[in-house]
Amino acid sequence: MLGKGCNLENFHNAWVELWSLEVSPNVLHFLWKLCTSILPTRALLFHRHLIEMVDCPWGYGDPESAHHAIFQCPRFDEVWRESGCSIMRDDSGCANMCDPVVKWRTLDKMMRIKGVFLMWCIWGERNNKIFNAKTTPNHLLLDRASRLAEEYGKYTEVIYHRGVTVVPSAHTWRPPPAPNLKINVDASLAVEG
Repeated sequence: MLGKGCNLENFHNAWVELWSLEVSPNVLHFLWKLCTSILPTRALLFHRHLIEMVDCPWGYGDPESAHHAIFQCPRFDEVWRESGCSIMRDDSGCANMCDPVVKWRTLDKMMRIKGVFLMWCIWGERNNKIFNAKTTPNHLLLDRASRLAEEYGKYTEVIYHRGVTVVPSAHTWRPPPAPNLKINVDASLAVEG
């Protein structure tokens, strides 16, 4: 955290916000990569001497950083505007990717979820362009992000909220009720076997 130059409080708040989003695990993993600056963009791969091209794959001339690929690439301006989530692109006063995530807390829950799925779709579209030389029309990207947000919300409601009561974990250890026992064991082998 210190190496990334993050404000520690913002870093903690960003992680609380990020991991509390009701999105699929693969999208959370994507967001984790985005926030920790390890998303394999051309700028990062170039920096690690893995590729020789650093420019945006859409031909806009800017180096393809994670921020450019997801938020600032002109290829996706229209998609962001029409999604109703363009406020999530606002990075004014932000030193790193954790700061905008903290700002998202003030936004509507469904907007955050849809915006995160939109980011996921934009990243998928970028990869489709690079690896398959194919593109998807903007209206289909928007439909896909909206559908993913809606369907995942319905899925989690059916799976996790059907009469389930969440019991908070105890902060102190308590022995199991009788007649159960808890036994801790450990073993080691000497070098000789």
